[in-house]
Parts: sequence; structure tokens; C-alpha cells
Amino acid sequence: QDNYTIPGDQWQQLNFSKRYNCSDIGTNYYFFNATNYNGTTNTTSIQTFTVTKDNVTFNYIEGHNSTANRTGIQTTLLSFQAKDLNGTNLSSFPIKYSITTNNVTYYTDNNFIVITDSSGYANLSFNATCANDYSGAPKFLVGDQQWKAEVNDTELSCYYNNDTSNFLYRNLTVMG
Repeated sequence: QDNYTIPGDQWQQLNFSKRYNCSDIGTNYYFFNATNYNGTTNTTSIQTFTVTKDNVTFNYIEGHNSTANRTGIQTTLLSFQAKDLNGTNLSSFPIKYSITTNNVTYYTDNNFIVITDSSGYANLSFNATCANDYSGAPKFLVGDQQWKAEVNDTELSCYYNNDTSNFLYRNLTVMG
């Protein structure tokens, strides 16, 4: 509830703005109640508006057609930038990467969840090791593999999921 006092007896235009967060998602209600100096009041009827989840957009940065070597600890950079629909960089925002193991079935791991930096970049240093470095991970087979980024599950109550494989296929080649 916000209260405003306007001095004088002239007409005044008031503009209201409010920043919404996840707890506001859904139907919200408002009304206006005006009282003048003589004690005369006027109240509008209750109106509603809906706050929805926010959208996330991904800008491809790096990693398409790269090579990931399973020999030793050799990493390949996979990178997307995350922004909201207004174009604001999403910093400290979790992005989940997934990579196919057989060019069909995507695999992800807690190690593939990357927190974006202050510019919204989610940089994954992917190690295609054939050892069991990732809990219960199948081996990443030699040859072409696909990779994608999406909004991490922990954010789906506030953001619509956006899976890059729905609009942009990214490849990498596993060798070694």
C-alpha cells in the first residue's frame, strides 16, 4: 500500500511504477482511494493485472564446431550470454549445459551448471574425458556431438525455460 499527499487544491497527475519479483507472479489487485481536504472520498473498483515469468534470451558466444579431446585434462570452452527480454544481462544466473554422449542422448551433470558473470556470460570449460569424472556419466563417444544451454531447473518458477537446441544447434567433435 502506498500513500501520497498532494499539497494545494490543483489537479495533479501521479505516475506509479513498481518493480516486481517472483513472489508477485500471478494475479495482482489494485484500486485507488482519493480523499480531498474536505474529507470527500472517491474509490475506484478493484482491478486486476497479471505478472508473468520473465523470458531469457541466449546469445551464442563460443564453442560451435570445436574439438573436445578425451585424452588427459583438455577443456573446450562452450559459451552463451544470457539476457532478459529487456536486454539486461543476467548476472549470477545459473545456466545448465547438456552434451550428447552418442549424438542423440543429452547428458548433464552438476558440473555443467554455470553461474553467469556480471556480463551475463555462462562459460563452461567442457572436459570430454572418458573416465568417470562425472558421477555416473556415460562415455562421450568419439565423433560428432551436440551441446545446448538452458535455464537451470532452479529458476523455472521465475523464468520460462529457453532451450537453445529449440532454435540453434551447436556441434562439437570428440576425439581421443
